Amino acid sequence: WINASVKENYIQIMDNKEIGYDKNKKVGAIVCFVIDHKHRGKGIARALLKAACEDFEKSGYDCVEAYPRKSPKNAAENYHGPLKMYLDNGFEISKELDDICVVSKYFK
Repeated sequence: WINASVKENYIQIMDNKEIGYDKNKKVGAIVCFVIDHKHRGKGIARALLKAACEDFEKSGYDCVEAYPRKSPKNAAENYHGPLKMYLDNGFEISKELDDICVVSKYFK
């Protein structure tokens, strides 16, 4: 399962001044994954990430953002998805906050 939608749908993210928001861009957001522990490590999250990015791009978004933790202590803290997964799939770190990175993938 992946939770991905237009950034404006996520009030906590929109209210976070450190993350910021460019109202001149159409931005998607990926906020969490849920993969049953018996099925982790099999590429399911990567497949969901790829599909979400393709959908955002086809729908005319300028970019997609995600908010992985820098150093999750366990699988539960890694629900935003691993930073490495994003970096391996064309995302770049656009901001570093205390405990998270904002990663972005631009389509245009």
